[in-house]
Amino acid sequence: MTLQQVLDMALKRVGLLETTPIFEDQARLYANIAAKDIIGESNWWWTRRTATFRTTRRITVTGHTGDDYNAAEEVTTGGGYSATVESWDSTNGYLYVYSENSTTPSGTITGGTSGGAATYSSREFTRTYLLNSEVDKLHYFVNETDGTPLAIIGSEAYVEADPERDDTGDAGAVVVEGLDSETDTGQIVVSLLPRHSTTNETVRYGYYLFLPDWTSDDDSTDLKRWLHPRVQPALVFGIARLYKQEKGDDEGSLIEQREYTNIINNAKKQNHDIQGNRTYRKQGGIGRQTRSGRGFDFSVTSGSLS
Repeated sequence: MTLQQVLDMALKRVGLLETTPIFEDQARLYANIAAKDIIGESNWWWTRRTATFRTTRRITVTGHTGDDYNAAEEVTTGGGYSATVESWDSTNGYLYVYSENSTTPSGTITGGTSGGAATYSSREFTRTYLLNSEVDKLHYFVNETDGTPLAIIGSEAYVEADPERDDTGDAGAVVVEGLDSETDTGQIVVSLLPRHSTTNETVRYGYYLFLPDWTSDDDSTDLKRWLHPRVQPALVFGIARLYKQEKGDDEGSLIEQREYTNIINNAKKQNHDIQGNRTYRKQGGIGRQTRSGRGFDFSVTSGSLS
């Protein structure tokens, strides 16, 4: 279904004319709320995504002139230094590069294609990286270049391990710093511990999808890009539920809620069964049982618990 089809069905259930722009706009706002409710109902298998970022070195420059440095262009200095540009932060004067040669930079750093130029000040291995803007919940990190998994740790462990945040070497862990405060994209910032001292290596991360707010530009887009067809009908009932609450129809809203819940419950069964014959271990007296009905148990075969 397209978003437009969902909006039309929801408005008909409420008893409103679906061709009236003001009703349609309000239904779209409710669609954004209901869609995020759906996404939050479970760790849906169809919201899993992967993305990557490249390890870099951050060069601080001053007095930039000319055009902005371009991604993938080579930058050089008169003293023989060269590297490839990953990105350019003109606000802070940070040039992120990879694949540097062994020469230490000095003097003017010039872009090979852009012609941009700035004076070298200092450099350090990059500490923080921005993740994809559609990341909601993180699943894992791995250094894809050397096949090393990276642990996700808390900020307390990060501070204990590297209080000054300046250690370098082979990164073994990732910590979530928060949201990027310098842009309005809502992107998550992560740090590598220690700062990875080899550039041009690929870090792959798995995550669960965060749904952006839909606008009228998305009305003709098929929703399967974001929502599995099994849960798309729940979006209709979710919109109608919120609209009926607004109109004071509490009884009608409860009917929509029941329909919404039925769709979600059936989808959760499929979300569990998609794993085939995978079994789940019961821990600490809670959790799922295996298909045989047995929960988690154990017995000591050697040694002693005393």
